Amino acid sequence: MTAVKTLAVAGLLLAVALSGCTEWLQTPGGGGDLLTVGCDEQCQQERYCQTHPIECGREPQNNLDLMEMAEGIVWDQYPDAVLIEVHGSPSGGSANTADDIDRWGFVFAEDANSPVPGTITLQFADGAFGQPVYVPQPWGGTVYERLPQVVTAAEALATVRAAGYAAPLDEVVIRKPLTWPFPEEAYYAFLIEGQYVLVGAESNTLIED
Repeated sequence: MTAVKTLAVAGLLLAVALSGCTEWLQTPGGGGDLLTVGCDEQCQQERYCQTHPIECGREPQNNLDLMEMAEGIVWDQYPDAVLIEVHGSPSGGSANTADDIDRWGFVFAEDANSPVPGTITLQFADGAFGQPVYVPQPWGGTVYERLPQVVTAAEALATVRAAGYAAPLDEVVIRKPLTWPFPEEAYYAFLIEGQYVLVGAESNTLIED
C-alpha cells in the first residue's frame, strides 16, 4: 500500500475513533487488509462506521469527502485500486443543487498497471455505503487515472449555472473519457434537459463539447 493510501486509511480510522460511534455491529468480512486481520469488537465498530459515516457522526461535506471515503473502503480490500469514474443522481428524480444529489456510484480499476484489470464498484445511498463488488472484466471507455479531488460538485454546478443553464439536472458523471482528441483533464458532465454540460474537474471551467 502506498504512503498516500496508508495515510488516507489511517486518517479514516482516526476520524472514526473520534466520532463517538457507540453502536457495535457485525458487518461482512472484507479482503484481509488493515481492518480485517484479527478484527475484534472495536474493529467491527470501525468497519460499521466506515460504511455508515452519517450514523456515526461523520457526515460528508461534499462529494470529494465521499470519494475519499469510498477509496478507504475499497483500498481495504483492493490496495492497488484506482478511482476512475463517479456517477451521481438525485433520489427525487431531479436536482437543483449539488446537495440534492444523494445517490453515488464509484468505479475503480483493480490495478491501473495491469493489462486486463478487474473492476470494483461501490454504491452510496440512503446515507450509507454498500460493500465493494468485484467483476473480473475491465471497465471500458475511461482513462485509468485517479480522479482529481479538487473541485466539488457544488463548485462545478455553480459554473454551469453561471453559464446560463438554469434547469434541474438529472445526473452527473465524473470521468476522463478515453476519446480522441484526448481530454486535457477529467470533467464533471451534468445531464440537463437531455444534454451534458461539461466542467473541468481541476480547472472548474466550462468545456465546449
